[in-house]
Amino acid sequence: IAMLVLSLPCIFGMNLLSGIQPLGAGSDIIVPESIDGYTVTEIADYAFIAQWTERGFRACNTSVIGREQITSITLPATVNEIGAYAFAFNKALKTVNIPERITVIPYGAFADAEALESISIPSVTKILPLAFCFCISLTNVESGNVKEIGSLAFDSSALTSFNFSDGLEKIGHYAFADCKNLQTAMLPDSLTQLGMG
Repeated sequence: IAMLVLSLPCIFGMNLLSGIQPLGAGSDIIVPESIDGYTVTEIADYAFIAQWTERGFRACNTSVIGREQITSITLPATVNEIGAYAFAFNKALKTVNIPERITVIPYGAFADAEALESISIPSVTKILPLAFCFCISLTNVESGNVKEIGSLAFDSSALTSFNFSDGLEKIGHYAFADCKNLQTAMLPDSLTQLGMG
């Protein structure tokens, strides 16, 4: 399956990598630390997006077979950036490790990842809009340094609680809208901006 954009530094995404075979149910993806001598430092926009959708987001490479069957993705420690909607609409995706170098979860990165139950983002300081929206199984987010949560970031997720860091400064509009299981959310004194909803 072709899934790589090659540049300097190497960006894992589309078109050049042929080492991954067509996926079946329960597929695990391991992104290598390097490809052809280039260190993998970024995951491209839409790199693992599963499908064309009614919401208007689209895959950059519609020829990739079986992305809707991906159950886990392992990223190397060399990755310091994830692209927008990189893992969106993967209905079977349960686990993704977030390397410590990553400080931003971009727009829609895990949107509609319905099977994702838990994620650890220890070094992340910004969660951009729609990052985890419609993650209907997501009950736990382990974070420690988040300073900003974008609009609709956790819309319709299954969170039961969220431990905000002492440095949290901004929460966007409707960041936790329709989180019907959310029972506790202690807001820190550092918070300076709280959106509607």
